[in-house]
Amino acid sequence: MKRLLALLIVLVAFGTNTALAETAFIIEAVNAEPAVGVQVSEDTKISIDLEGHLVIMTESGQMIRKDGPYDGTAAILFDQIVGGDSMDGSMLESLLELAEVSGTAEDQLGAVRGAEIETAEVGPNMISTSVTVFCLTEGAMPEFFTSNAPDVDEPLVVRRRVRPIQYMEVTWPAGTTNLPWPAEWEPPEEGRYVWALGQRGSAAVKLVELEDDFKSPLEQAAVFYDEGCESQAKAIFRDALFAAANQN
Repeated sequence: MKRLLALLIVLVAFGTNTALAETAFIIEAVNAEPAVGVQVSEDTKISIDLEGHLVIMTESGQMIRKDGPYDGTAAILFDQIVGGDSMDGSMLESLLELAEVSGTAEDQLGAVRGAEIETAEVGPNMISTSVTVFCLTEGAMPEFFTSNAPDVDEPLVVRRRVRPIQYMEVTWPAGTTNLPWPAEWEPPEEGRYVWALGQRGSAAVKLVELEDDFKSPLEQAAVFYDEGCESQAKAIFRDALFAAANQN
């Protein structure tokens, strides 16, 4: 965190009226250098192996990818930058921190009692045993996920822990890894829920309602991350990286 704050101080010092059209940071580096979180300028030396790639993000939220092999300066990436309005400093900080944690094992916070922790990556609307906080936006319905599909039909039991207290049960079909929130259930709302699939143990998840007024996927990822919805933030961030790769 101290390093990220130092980066932001440098960002403020440069401002947007300097010789650099944009300030940029490494947000993904696979078999490439510099590392994630490093601030780059046009003359920054970058090295990318044959099977590697590197992605930079500018202060206005643009993402630019370079595939390997490459050994030279970052000028080739800066040539693709189109000027834009700078992001809020706190949003940029959140995105840089998210970039650093997106490739690491997720911290397990909150109460999980007996359930095996899910290690597979989940989509932006999925609840697994690794998800302890879920950001709920208007029109988006969560779905439950397990990478270990049951061999036989098993009950999925969900209890809402705050008023109005709710107890809901449905059959999870054998061989399936995903189960959307059943239409016959009460719609999900902000509060704490406990859920269990069969005899695998129970897991707790807190649903947080948010306004769906995000200007971009990056903004949504930053807000979700700040709200503690790290799994969703990572998924949205991965999707944004994938979209950037297809544009370059």
